[in-house]
Amino acid sequence: MQVSWSREKRATELHELTTMLSESAQAYVRLAERDDEAGQEQLRGLCSVLARILGLLLEGEYKWSRYKWVDSILPIAVTVPSACELSIRGKMIWGERRQTGEWSEPFSTRVQIPSGEDSLRFKILCGDASRGLGTAPYSTSPRRDSLTDPQEWLFSFSESLGGSARRP
Repeated sequence: MQVSWSREKRATELHELTTMLSESAQAYVRLAERDDEAGQEQLRGLCSVLARILGLLLEGEYKWSRYKWVDSILPIAVTVPSACELSIRGKMIWGERRQTGEWSEPFSTRVQIPSGEDSLRFKILCGDASRGLGTAPYSTSPRRDSLTDPQEWLFSFSESLGGSARRP
């Protein structure tokens, strides 16, 4: 009974966060060409929603533990190829209970914003499979503007409002 309730609660929370992601992404795309405080504030809000979604998606992954949490997403490169799509590459910052430091992992996402009857779709990639978790302390991570995607991602999630698919 507890497991079923927990899964239902998680699905409800994911749906709510996905709705927030759709709204945040649409708002950011409208401001994307502006390099001012309003655009930066909207990007921070968007990354905050992405961090919450990623934290929820990582729950239950065998390479992740219940003692770890996603602190934030630091955007390094943001592209808006159309009014219905955006991509963010950057760093996922995470911590672990009873640890004093935080770690940095590569992060990438692509968000397709719904238009008409479409549903929101997104893909989140994070972590370097060859390096593993916790090898790059946040305090000594490469500069924010240096970014190299791993050859193989540790985690990959694809989601939509209508359903989800996950690849280990």
